[in-house]
Amino acid sequence: MLYLFKCGNENILIIYKRKKNNFQQILWNLSDNTFKEGEWLQYSQLDVKTSKISPCGKYYYYSYNRYTRKECKTYTCVSELLSFKPILFSDDACGRYYKPHKFTENSQPIIYTSEGKPEFTFTSLIPNDFNVVYIRSPSIYPGYNKNLMIKKDDRQMYPTYYNDEIVRGEQIVIKDDIIYRNDEIIYNANENDMN
Repeated sequence: MLYLFKCGNENILIIYKRKKNNFQQILWNLSDNTFKEGEWLQYSQLDVKTSKISPCGKYYYYSYNRYTRKECKTYTCVSELLSFKPILFSDDACGRYYKPHKFTENSQPIIYTSEGKPEFTFTSLIPNDFNVVYIRSPSIYPGYNKNLMIKKDDRQMYPTYYNDEIVRGEQIVIKDDIIYRNDEIIYNANENDMN
């Protein structure tokens, strides 16, 4: 399955899900119609629908679960596009996130707080200029907040349940793991090597 995210005027980030627990980032440059494959996140469940691309088009904010024989652990990260190597990392998030991740207009990651406490904390793994912004969550009760759920006009992700999209005046069809443009195959993610 392919998930498409707006990533600036010229690029679309594709999250490719292979089988159940393997995900790859792919950057599609619309100006020259090229594709650049990025890293894989293997043996994990990525919560694609709540992830976000920064306004500057450089960073990806996401959560995922990783299962072992002993436990299930949730991680929340900010990484550069095409990489799952985190710049900011947290392993104290609770479950895959029910709220969409967000950035400020100047691409600083947001962490929600409830009752004065952050819902999780980030550790910086790579020197960076991020100043995490804390915003009070208006949740009435923990675990669900209708006001913070993804709104159709606010999300970056193209609806994958649509069979046809018009992008830059061309008909784009996404079927399974293949992208068609004007009835011609322009990308087949099944050919991507997981090594």
